[in-house]
Amino acid sequence: MLHFRRQPGQALVEFTLIVVVLFLLMAGTVDVARLVTAYTYLNNAAQEGAIYGAMYPAQVAEIQARVQESVKSLFPDPTTLTITVSYHTQPCPGHLIQVDVSAPVTLIFPFAEVFVSGRQVLLHTSAQQMILTSNVPTCP
Repeated sequence: MLHFRRQPGQALVEFTLIVVVLFLLMAGTVDVARLVTAYTYLNNAAQEGAIYGAMYPAQVAEIQARVQESVKSLFPDPTTLTITVSYHTQPCPGHLIQVDVSAPVTLIFPFAEVFVSGRQVLLHTSAQQMILTSNVPTCP
């Protein structure tokens, strides 16, 4: 029968190794949760902009402001957002308006550079709505 003798400090070394691994797992989990939250905010903001654009398709600056207002709690600096408003054919009733929103999210995971260059992930989402009304003179 084998008997192992405990060496002085063995528990401290084992604890240190386990704590490092748990810290890395926790940091990765927090980053994934932050990415999901940021994507949800951006997706909701794109939908908000598309809904506003369905009623006022020619007011691109107001659509962009509506999107920025929707995400300002998570992205307080509006210059980090890229908001693009486009129409599939023209801004007339019955046609589609599309709002694209992109924003970079910096990861806090210590070894994020192994997975993502620059520790930043660019999130992108879009939403479409059918235009309901329009005051554009070229519309029939």
